[in-house]
Amino acid sequence: MLSKLKFSRGPLRWWIMAAGLLLGHVTFAGFGVGTLLIILGAMLHVWSKAALWQNRQLSTDGPYRFTRNPFYLANLLIDGGLLVVIGRWEIAVPALSAWIWVYHRTIAAEEATLRSLFGEAFDAYCRRVPRFLPWPGRLLSRDEVAGPRWTWSNPNLATGKEWTRACRVLMCPWLLLAAAMARQSTGFAFTTFGLGLAVSMACVWFVAGTLASPRKRPRLGAESP
Repeated sequence: MLSKLKFSRGPLRWWIMAAGLLLGHVTFAGFGVGTLLIILGAMLHVWSKAALWQNRQLSTDGPYRFTRNPFYLANLLIDGGLLVVIGRWEIAVPALSAWIWVYHRTIAAEEATLRSLFGEAFDAYCRRVPRFLPWPGRLLSRDEVAGPRWTWSNPNLATGKEWTRACRVLMCPWLLLAAAMARQSTGFAFTTFGLGLAVSMACVWFVAGTLASPRKRPRLGAESP
């Protein structure tokens, strides 16, 4: 069941991007706000990788001091940022509804796995730290952190594909902008520029994902982002 849940959340961003490329209405304000959210999400995703010990030990340092699911909070920032850039409520409403349904099931399944692995230690952690959104007064102090600390030398960063993934995510708003320019402009030169930028970003985005694939680390369990 867990593998099916992982698979089911994977295509969500692809569908958001596909809808945005075809129907997006990109404005200056939406592009700026959405891109900022995407940058924050990408930074949180990288930081979470630096603190993740992938079911070998319970991860409680770094962003895990504030939320039990920093990866999925990062994904919400990224996907929400994409929807802001796209600027279509008729895309945002069903996309966010599907997002909540899929991630709720995913988190519940992963927490069951973590509870079976770490028992009372995980239950105590759940009592101290909120499941998703950080909340004042509900966080671990530095002294309460158990296990290894977060580090940029974490194998998830040293040998994984996280840096390439972050670069690829940061290209998405530019790809949406280029597609919108190509669709919405009337001048030949402007349309050609938009099409050229869209094709260039699509090629770079595809190459970045291709380069990341050979370095994909083996799946070790439930805390995979």
